[in-house]
Amino acid sequence: MRKTIFEIVKENETLEEDIKRIIRLFKHEKTIYFNMGYTLFDFVDSYCFTGWKNRGHCIDMQDFLRCINYQKIENMSSRSETYMLLFVELVCNFWKLANKKIDNNKVKPYQNFILLREILNDVLEKVNYKVYYNKEQEQVIVVEDKPEVTAVAEIAPEPIALDIIKYNHHTLKGNIELKKKILLAMGADLEPKRKQLKTINSTLEDNIFRMLNEFNLQHNNVNPQDNKNYHADIAALSSQQMEEWYDELYQMILLAYLNLDNVERNKKIKEFYDKRNNNGEQTNG
Repeated sequence: MRKTIFEIVKENETLEEDIKRIIRLFKHEKTIYFNMGYTLFDFVDSYCFTGWKNRGHCIDMQDFLRCINYQKIENMSSRSETYMLLFVELVCNFWKLANKKIDNNKVKPYQNFILLREILNDVLEKVNYKVYYNKEQEQVIVVEDKPEVTAVAEIAPEPIALDIIKYNHHTLKGNIELKKKILLAMGADLEPKRKQLKTINSTLEDNIFRMLNEFNLQHNNVNPQDNKNYHADIAALSSQQMEEWYDELYQMILLAYLNLDNVERNKKIKEFYDKRNNNGEQTNG
């Protein structure tokens, strides 16, 4: 049976082809007009880069791309998911910087600028990732799309919210030290709410704070010389096993945040039904 041209186009919308389009729209096609046409790369280099909080000591875009070994990231982006995510994350950051300038009426995006954002989103959706933007730090990071993580990040305080998101960043896989740092920050934020959590779910509260104390987080539990804190079974864990337990603890802390947030919600529901019941009793009387 003959295929339509639309079916053929759809079949050829592969990740590899989309990466080629992103490269083209990032560095070669003019996507923004400001007195003249600019590529996204040239526009950010000319009007956005020097004011960006995350440029470090880099002088310009070329210097920044050299520092992160951009050419390798671009070359590997169609062959490796890790490099593809790095590449998309990079372009998303520059797209966001340019988009902030577009609020000025003198700066106008071409249709290709909007198309670039659509392709970036579609690529991430295909691999179940999404972008998260932290306005204060001017950072766009690409993380796995997990509804429970997004839900907790929306109710947690700003610094912790970013840590919660970052825990799922693809570059943290295998990085136990950074994961430990995030878990300790989440545990410290949860500590003042510990008594309230205990009344809601005592088992969850006990497991979280016991693990924080005994899984080489708040204390050194793997040093045999430390008689008070040493645990032979924890010391015997491999790095992979320890990371798996840290990921379990992370999930439990997310659940704790959701449980605590649900207290106020349950209170509102109870007040609603109490009011209905009282009104019904008054009507029947």
